[in-house]
Amino acid sequence: MRSLRARIALLIVATIGGVVALASFAAIATMQPPRMEATLLPEARQLAALLRLQARYPDADTGITLGPKPAEGRYDPRGSRLLRTALRRVGVDRPVRVSGGEPADLHIASIALPSGQWAVMAIPNFAPPGDRRRVFLIWMAVLLVSAVAAALLLATVLTRPLRLLQEAAERIGPDGTLPHIEEKGSADVRATAHALNQLSSRLKAATESRMRLVAAAGHDLRTPITRMRLRAEFLDEPQRGKWLNDTNELERIAESAITLVREEAATTETKAFDLDGEVAHVCHELGRMGYPVGMEELDACRIVADPLSLRRALRNLVLNAATHGRSAHVALACTADTARIVITDEGPGIPDTLLDKAFEPFFRADPARNHTIPGAGLGMAIARQIIERYGGTITIENAATGGLHQEISFPRSTNSAPTARSPENDR
Repeated sequence: MRSLRARIALLIVATIGGVVALASFAAIATMQPPRMEATLLPEARQLAALLRLQARYPDADTGITLGPKPAEGRYDPRGSRLLRTALRRVGVDRPVRVSGGEPADLHIASIALPSGQWAVMAIPNFAPPGDRRRVFLIWMAVLLVSAVAAALLLATVLTRPLRLLQEAAERIGPDGTLPHIEEKGSADVRATAHALNQLSSRLKAATESRMRLVAAAGHDLRTPITRMRLRAEFLDEPQRGKWLNDTNELERIAESAITLVREEAATTETKAFDLDGEVAHVCHELGRMGYPVGMEELDACRIVADPLSLRRALRNLVLNAATHGRSAHVALACTADTARIVITDEGPGIPDTLLDKAFEPFFRADPARNHTIPGAGLGMAIARQIIERYGGTITIENAATGGLHQEISFPRSTNSAPTARSPENDR
């Protein structure tokens, strides 16, 4: 019952049902027929008069039949009790038996006489209709069904703008914008669609402006960096080495910023490929470059993504663990619907207060330390953008035994059973 549409519908149904129920009960209470006791009293007076007339003039046509036993039929205990009470009030205190008759609106009254015979006569059926409760229940059921249908229709109309917002949020692309929404329907739906289209256009314009700004700044930095490198060549050691290190770092920052912007706007084609093969390729590539990378068991599974982009993301993450964490250990485990890559290292980890900032651009766990390890602090940010673009997730935490624990998950493209790939198979 968390849906706003369901809540609105329930509120409407409860309101309509409550009002109609109160109105129905009030109508039943105020429009009831007279009580059975009140209607039987005149009939009892008439019966008493007929009995006296029958006793005085036996041959008179009074509608009374004399017999040795009461009339047959379905016994009505309530009617019998009420009729005897009414007869007693008019001076006739004799046993009475009321039974059902034909047609249904008539009853048969049998009154015991002092002579031992029974006076049998037809009387009206003053009891309320037996199906009144069933009719009322049917009426309430029909009303409830109608109220539910009307409430759902009204709730759907009222929540249509909110549903449009939800659908728009679900269609947001990797670049933070959403496709154009048709501005049609009721006035509020058109207004909502127009506002969303304007928001999308402004976000796209702001993103493109930021991309152009970063790309232009990164490109324009290359010229002064080149001049600084040339001038550094004329310096004596150790000043020349320091200047060259600084220019190299500036160049890495510029290149990383351009790469980050390109990844934000990238629209690469995807295909299904073997994730275990890509993980093994990255591990062997970094191992041949001299980085301490250990490859553990890799399950065979396929995912849908761009292999080159994903290889770049994995390279950034494994390289980060191998450099800042002293050594990297990579494993791939696959279930029926998920592929999970786990990267661990043996470094100091990241302070818990900074874990949520690890994927921000230019992040460094210790900004004040000397930059003994090359890098611009954009590798994690670029990796997360690539992973999330293809429906994956990445989480990091400090392991209990020390080091950083990185976990990357992707939805699998097939449901084939995983088979193990051992490190020896890839050598």
